[in-house]
Amino acid sequence: MRRSLTTMSLDWLATVENRLAMMRARLKWARWQRLGMRIGRDVRLPLSTSVDSSYCYLITIGDRCHFGPQCLILAHDGQMDEFLDAGRVGRVVIGDGCRIGARCVILCNVEIGAGSIVEAGSVVSTSLPAGSYCAGSPARVVCSAAEYAQKIAQEASGRPRYTTETIAESLRRPETRKALREELARGIILVDKVDSAGIAPGDDQALKPWPRSGPAR
Repeated sequence: MRRSLTTMSLDWLATVENRLAMMRARLKWARWQRLGMRIGRDVRLPLSTSVDSSYCYLITIGDRCHFGPQCLILAHDGQMDEFLDAGRVGRVVIGDGCRIGARCVILCNVEIGAGSIVEAGSVVSTSLPAGSYCAGSPARVVCSAAEYAQKIAQEASGRPRYTTETIAESLRRPETRKALREELARGIILVDKVDSAGIAPGDDQALKPWPRSGPAR
């Protein structure tokens, strides 16, 4: 009984924390939009995302883009100050339906084509073509996004498929957590896509769907 009450209390606190994080995120990104940053519909931006606030009006994010935690988007570069007595400024355009992994750095004067996937930890210093899977520092095209999706599907073939609810339930009890770890030791699993409520991962509980707004222009 005591454990059940503790779990309920923790769930309630997590709900409150997530709602507060959602409010903070909305206020933060609304401010950047007022300064000219363009954010499309159904974009997921963690609160931990950092943008070049002085030049955020040069940043455009298309519809349905998803970002992992702690990404950095820059629209200027001051490294040439010592040599040219001037800094470099350039646009950043992220096309519709892109997936940007955790801790990616996107530098100025680049365009990421629609439907591209950028692997976590990548540094995007040059433009990337649409529909590509890219990784590295600097980021380079590894294969097409469709080929990468096919590779993951093949790796998961014959493996169990979970929902976010079954995963959450498995984490509540030691015996089910152990069973999940043992299952993952045998290979990857797929977790069904969540609805618009989204998931807040433990290292960035502010990850929430961006409220619907006008389309990026």
